[in-house]
Amino acid sequence: MRPLRIAHVAPMATSVPPPKSGSVQTMTSLLTEGLVARGHDVTLFAPGDSTTRARLHATHPHGYWHDPTMWPWEMYELLNIAAAVERASEFDVIHYEAGYYPMSMAFTRLTRTPVSQTLHHAPSLAELALWKRYPDAPFIAISNEQARLLAGLNVVDIVPHGIDTDRFTFSATPEDYVLFLGRFTPGKGPVQAIEIEKKC
Repeated sequence: MRPLRIAHVAPMATSVPPPKSGSVQTMTSLLTEGLVARGHDVTLFAPGDSTTRARLHATHPHGYWHDPTMWPWEMYELLNIAAAVERASEFDVIHYEAGYYPMSMAFTRLTRTPVSQTLHHAPSLAELALWKRYPDAPFIAISNEQARLLAGLNVVDIVPHGIDTDRFTFSATPEDYVLFLGRFTPGKGPVQAIEIEKKC
């Protein structure tokens, strides 16, 4: 099987990988680098200050989190997606990492190249009602629960978030701490994890 030609479209908020926080950018980086390591021909559509072994296509030098003049931010996301779709004939698949909304859905009927999207939040009922206007747009869910929430949409597969295990030192003898992997936000449950750890 020949290597796939993949356009991987990152959110335009900050670099890939992010300098500090940015879970979607971290996941985008891990997937991009993993695909390159497996021999695929990957073009990353991301801010110009991104670091990657893939080919980098930068529509702007940096992300909108770092530049208040980059407003409205949605335009920068759309222009980045459009850059990939304009080159669609060069790719076997275009994959959009939706930092906020699956804006790439609007392009799915405009090219023969499949345009898939990975969503990184739990959708609301209002969002689902809107997205159902594109019932054939392929979604890649990040969990069984998200796939359930996306019922009625075209969920083609479930791919959980990856982790670079080389960045964590294995110890056969556990120490006295709890490791929390995820964004430190209320929806991810860090306070509950701390409370459970204290009770243990």
